[in-house]
Amino acid sequence: DNGYDWLGPGVYFWENNPARAIAFAREQKDRGKLDTPFAVGAIIDMGLCLDLTTQDGIQEISKAYEGLREVYDKFGRELPKNSGGSDKLLRNLDCKVIKTLHVMRKLDDLPAIDTVRGIFIEGEPVYENAGFYHKTHVQICVCNPAQIKGVFRIPSA
Repeated sequence: DNGYDWLGPGVYFWENNPARAIAFAREQKDRGKLDTPFAVGAIIDMGLCLDLTTQDGIQEISKAYEGLREVYDKFGRELPKNSGGSDKLLRNLDCKVIKTLHVMRKLDDLPAIDTVRGIFIEGEPVYENAGFYHKTHVQICVCNPAQIKGVFRIPSA
């Protein structure tokens, strides 16, 4: 539940990408944030998924942004910003929009979102002028921990 977690509060997973998960764990070790890098896989029932790879998901998040912007404008406040270089690794605005969406759904008596799924474009281009990036991945945020049906440790390579 960090203010910069781009898909909002929850448990984060790389979709079908154990090599990226292990690479991330190794990066964390290199930064002194953990001693033994490893990755955990999970069996996830997506349930009610805000899928930001679809037009429906994009429309829903757009409405949440507009609602958030109206509130901030009304009180003369500046919206949070995404930052952290070209990757925008610190997604304060995106996180606030997702949190706003959760609140809007609750206020409208709509079912809570169980999971959020999105494409994270990250890293350096694979080759000159490429549209593909070395660390791009699909990420899933599990908002409702009951949707995690099982976990297992991924063998390190």
